[in-house]
Amino acid sequence: MLKEELQEELKREAEGLSPAQLQKLVQFARKVKESPRGTPGHTLRRFIGSIPSEDLKLMMEAIDEGCGQVDEIHELISPIENIIREAVTNLLVPLQTTRVIKHEAFMQLDEASKQLAKVLKTEEFVPKSVLNELYVSAQVLRNEAPYFRSETATLLSMANQLEMTLALILRGESHEDRIPNVPRVI
Repeated sequence: MLKEELQEELKREAEGLSPAQLQKLVQFARKVKESPRGTPGHTLRRFIGSIPSEDLKLMMEAIDEGCGQVDEIHELISPIENIIREAVTNLLVPLQTTRVIKHEAFMQLDEASKQLAKVLKTEEFVPKSVLNELYVSAQVLRNEAPYFRSETATLLSMANQLEMTLALILRGESHEDRIPNVPRVI
């Protein structure tokens, strides 16, 4: 379609919109106009051959190696991640709907997250999705705690345990590295 045809079609579509919808349309159009544009391919042609072939080979090897590491990590943590997701669902859904604390589900989540910390201890790349599961779970437990008067301390303790595991993962450590009454060597 030509530019004029597109502008006419946009006018026709805008005719039945409310003032609030028109405002959203204008805001969207402004965002589209402000969005950065890529560099046309023909302007990049001048760089062809400017990177030595040995450097290109090293870059390709680094990319291949990095992608392989991501695949290996995914294979290692995928079963643990599934257990974590299931345990989160089994813990948080009853907590927020029927106001019941499923202690078994938390124990399963806690054990799986500790196993995850152990597996990820030496890994450089850590998937954000599973970290987010732990973080959000801890936040939900902490936020729900005041509404469970007799179990407030239990929920806060659960949140603290998950946050501790999350912190250990981010530090490249596991629970096994922390032995009570024994100084840590850093």
